[in-house]
Amino acid sequence: MLGLNPPRWNRPGDLMTRTWLSGEILRQLAKVVIPRHPRMRRGCRFLLKHFDGVKIAGFTIATAIALGALSVNNRMEKAHALLLAVREFVYKETDPAFLNWYLDCFADYGLPLGDLSAVACLDKLERLQRSDGAWGTGDGETWAVNTTINALKHLKRASRW
Repeated sequence: MLGLNPPRWNRPGDLMTRTWLSGEILRQLAKVVIPRHPRMRRGCRFLLKHFDGVKIAGFTIATAIALGALSVNNRMEKAHALLLAVREFVYKETDPAFLNWYLDCFADYGLPLGDLSAVACLDKLERLQRSDGAWGTGDGETWAVNTTINALKHLKRASRW
């Protein structure tokens, strides 16, 4: 039971939570709802309100999520502006769960698997596979199965598995 102390990445009302979570909801909904829907446009405006010209306010992953969300919502000009920051974040990332997430956002953006940033994610995923065949995550063993399924999905899509 979390009680009144949720993890820092999931605190209601906190801008760092609001940007990544709103972006992820927007990114997923855009796959099943028309991007021109007024609520989708409202979600894009929220993300762009927190865009400083380089990145989205909040956790690093929020910028990658916004890259994907704005792309699938036909806001490519703004998405292009985020790509440089996301590329830099990828090279620092060591958590397989987040590498998977970056690859999902790159796919939404339309970045080919041969792009250097996607290749960097895939290379890291291959190196980070544990001896038991799974991938762990900084979020704990509860998420190892999900992280493993996603890693295998990306490696298969890239013909590496």
